Amino acid sequence: MQLEVDAGTFRADLYYRINVVRVTLPPLRERREDITLLAEYFHRQFQERFARPAEPLSKAMLRYFGSQNWPGNIRELSNSIARYVLMGADANITPEPVTGQMTGVPASNAPAGILSLKQIAKAAVRDRERNFILQALRANQWNRRETARALKISYRTLIYKIREAGLPSRHPQYVRASRAEREDG
Repeated sequence: MQLEVDAGTFRADLYYRINVVRVTLPPLRERREDITLLAEYFHRQFQERFARPAEPLSKAMLRYFGSQNWPGNIRELSNSIARYVLMGADANITPEPVTGQMTGVPASNAPAGILSLKQIAKAAVRDRERNFILQALRANQWNRRETARALKISYRTLIYKIREAGLPSRHPQYVRASRAEREDG
């Protein structure tokens, strides 16, 4: 910032007003000894924040974290640990035994049968949303208007989400009865 003041692109009086204490923090790649402590700290914090127990960080994973350059610094490390706590083994943040690279394959290069983290997250959200809507429908005796109110979404949105989730639009008992009536008729 001092260079910008010298170049005249930043006001000197403002610079001296905000420059009370200067803290120089080297990038995480220059503080590799801090990576294990930070990873364990974030692991505990995210378990508490998400109210979700997670498997402990293995020594191999901590060694892998220590070998990375972390261009995103602490935020990148934090996000990796958050993903691990939320997704567990599906987070794809552990090193491969031979190469030491991430086990996840970018979506564009993913061979058939291997899903990217983004695809896994979308599938998990869809599954969770489907179960949540189904529970709300059951709790409201399949009354879709009441269910929409309970979920605080519009009726049209609920109908769309029911179709998207592949749920029956009516109580399954009535769907079976109407099919039987059509077959008889």
